[in-house]
Amino acid sequence: MTGTRRALLIGAGRYTDERLARLQAPTRDTAALAEILADPSIGDYTVDVLLDRPTTEVIPAVIDLLGTAGPDDLVVIYFSGHVLHDEQRGLFLTTVDSRADDLAATALSAERLTSLVRDSHSGQVIFVADCHTLGTTDLGTIIDLTAAGSFASRSGIFAMVSAEELQYSFTNSGIPQMIDSPGRSLFVQALIRTLRTGTADADGDGLITPVELHQAVVAEMSRLAPLTMPPAVVVTPEAFRALVAYAPSALAPVDDEADTEWVVRTRGYGDRPPEVDLLDRAAAVDTLVELVSPRGSGPDDLAGPTVIALDGAWGTGKTSLIELTERQVVALPRAVDQAERPKRLRAHAAYRALGGNKRPLWTQRMMPQAKENTRPPVVTARFEPWAHQTGEQVWAGLAKTLLDAVGERLLPTGDAATERYWFQRNIERVDRTRLRKALRKNAWSPLLTAAVLALVIPIAAQMARSMDRYVLVRWVEIAGSNIAVLLIVALLAAGAAHTAYRYLKPATALLPTDLFVGPLSNTLAGNPTDEDLRDPYHNARSGYLYLAQHDVFAVLRDVEAAGHHLVVFIDDLDRCAPSTTAEVFEAINLFVTRTFPVTRFVLCLDTTAVATHLDEVHSALQGKTLHGDDPTPGWSFLRKLIQLPITVPTVSHSAVGGVLGNLLGSVAPTDRRPLADNVEDLPHQHVATLSPATAARPSSPEVTKTVSFLEHDPRVRERMAERLRDQPAPSVRETKRLLTTWQYYLRVLIRRRGTAQLVEEARQLVVLAEIITRWPSAQRGLHRRVDGEHGLQVLAQGMADDWQWARALRQLDLHTHQQHKAVAGIRGLLLRYEGEQLAKLAAELV
Repeated sequence: MTGTRRALLIGAGRYTDERLARLQAPTRDTAALAEILADPSIGDYTVDVLLDRPTTEVIPAVIDLLGTAGPDDLVVIYFSGHVLHDEQRGLFLTTVDSRADDLAATALSAERLTSLVRDSHSGQVIFVADCHTLGTTDLGTIIDLTAAGSFASRSGIFAMVSAEELQYSFTNSGIPQMIDSPGRSLFVQALIRTLRTGTADADGDGLITPVELHQAVVAEMSRLAPLTMPPAVVVTPEAFRALVAYAPSALAPVDDEADTEWVVRTRGYGDRPPEVDLLDRAAAVDTLVELVSPRGSGPDDLAGPTVIALDGAWGTGKTSLIELTERQVVALPRAVDQAERPKRLRAHAAYRALGGNKRPLWTQRMMPQAKENTRPPVVTARFEPWAHQTGEQVWAGLAKTLLDAVGERLLPTGDAATERYWFQRNIERVDRTRLRKALRKNAWSPLLTAAVLALVIPIAAQMARSMDRYVLVRWVEIAGSNIAVLLIVALLAAGAAHTAYRYLKPATALLPTDLFVGPLSNTLAGNPTDEDLRDPYHNARSGYLYLAQHDVFAVLRDVEAAGHHLVVFIDDLDRCAPSTTAEVFEAINLFVTRTFPVTRFVLCLDTTAVATHLDEVHSALQGKTLHGDDPTPGWSFLRKLIQLPITVPTVSHSAVGGVLGNLLGSVAPTDRRPLADNVEDLPHQHVATLSPATAARPSSPEVTKTVSFLEHDPRVRERMAERLRDQPAPSVRETKRLLTTWQYYLRVLIRRRGTAQLVEEARQLVVLAEIITRWPSAQRGLHRRVDGEHGLQVLAQGMADDWQWARALRQLDLHTHQQHKAVAGIRGLLLRYEGEQLAKLAAELV
């Protein structure tokens, strides 16, 4: 076959439906298989990966792959995830947003997939599925995905399907939940190993065919786990000689007695954020998603923190953390009512609006509305402030980021409703009289102008001539002068008709396009080339800054009225110039102080660097400590603005093995000579170091119920009251900060340990939350690792001895005069509240 070789790999490991277990295998297996298939010496495929993507992306990708393939092409479709059946026993391949109670609308049906395969013009199609199913689903039904009535009815097919059964667990509310078995898929391990080593090349011709691959996979699975059900297979005659892969002879199995040469899997790594969780931060990501995605309407002050800060040095994974969070937020199911679809705005309607007609051109129903009593939809935006310098540039960039994000989801460019929306907004700030005149001028037909100019002279000339008469038809006579008049009248009528027609054209054809595609602030901030645009506010003292704020304010009010919420992720604040950093915080402060609708911000920053920037900009405040134990005004400013400070942990000693496993593969067993391929050879050795609760992590309702129980426990409440009473400057804001931080780490702890009794840990977390929120400037030192131990553990070991304490402070760089009050307070808490146990808990969570 001389055509193209394309592969589409679909992995679904995370699900928004809490009844579907999260699967570890799809993420790892999809990445490993993509590497093999893309290797020119093995698969030589052009590979596309869809990992944890919604059904609205998966189905079009499958249609595009099969629909564009030609007779000489070979396509591979791989699926790893839950396969479920509905009440009619129809099979469905699930995606991240699939719902167990509505599979027909939220998943890819096997019937549709096989129909697409049958209708494809591709010469050969390979379908490989690694299915995970509920314990109540007959595994034989899953295997029937390859039955003769499905794929086998189409020539040129090789289908191989493996099924693994998952078990039920039940939540406290009685909702059935699936439990994932830890580790990687045995089927995919065997598949990858046979391709990587070339053992599937039974005849030694260097080419791997479907029959050879199936036989090799079955043999390998039997060797690794003898009782495992082998994969089902269908191979039509036309696919017998399909070239599935090349046999990498250089990596053929080696004799145990021969020298073994390891194969390098990488030539090095770039600094791009990884697309998968390498550090087992799923609990932190889940909690962040829960905090930034509201579940319903209610008082703004009770809906969670508005500003969350992820604090960490460069390279600690802040960007990857917010990307994982944003991906989950976007994938959350959102129920909206379809927006009304108006007609294009015509010139005559725009003319009436410019004349003061009060009838609205755009109404709220023209924007998608969130359904009542459902989880509000979320619009996400990503802002990179380091690319801006001045205050106006910061606001211009932030305004454009927010408006683009809203436009993509709610006000798409070119849509009739969008044109009406921006025209109605923009005419409030232009010279309407001038613009109305411009519309009349543009609508006036050239034919009408010519008719008017030509009317007077011919009439006068003809009237001066003799009244000769002409016969038009047998019974109609007309004077010659009247013929000239009729011609002019006809031209005049044609011009009037053409003018009327132009008034019926879309208004975009006759007015400046800036009125219909977005706010006028960008146009008016400079020197507009179109003289018809005039803004009464443009010469106001606030200038462009006012315009940008006004635009964002108006749009977000409409977004809020439609029931949507906005989450803004701001990265790399510590890379900005000091003035830019200050401008960004001033912009955020406008949102926080209720000038704007409620908008949530997630900031990625190094608080030490940012506090230094703020001190430099506000140098006049030096020497004036604005709050308690804060060493400088910059720290007090951060305290005021940030409601939830989260320290992003570095890679602990216990996690090093997991990171290496994710990047390089598993470690070879010690009881055998290492082979070049045994990175996939260990069915029971997991790539990542995971907490015991990872395989059956509590669902969100379970976590919420446990948190609610602990919040009302009298022992926990007593500890809270005790610590708040001891605060040097107690306030409502500081109380909220402490409780928000306590809740966050409690949720992380529950997701790591399960819902067992955690009262004592919850009491200790109150003290840990106080340390985090009360002394933010000391956090970098407190979370530093010394000989593998967390900073608080180092302090706890020396808390009872002055010399050991001083030595620990120097090791953590907390011995400066600025940190004197902070470390004294921390020492007091460690001595009073079982410091070693507290430090051990901090090492686990932070």
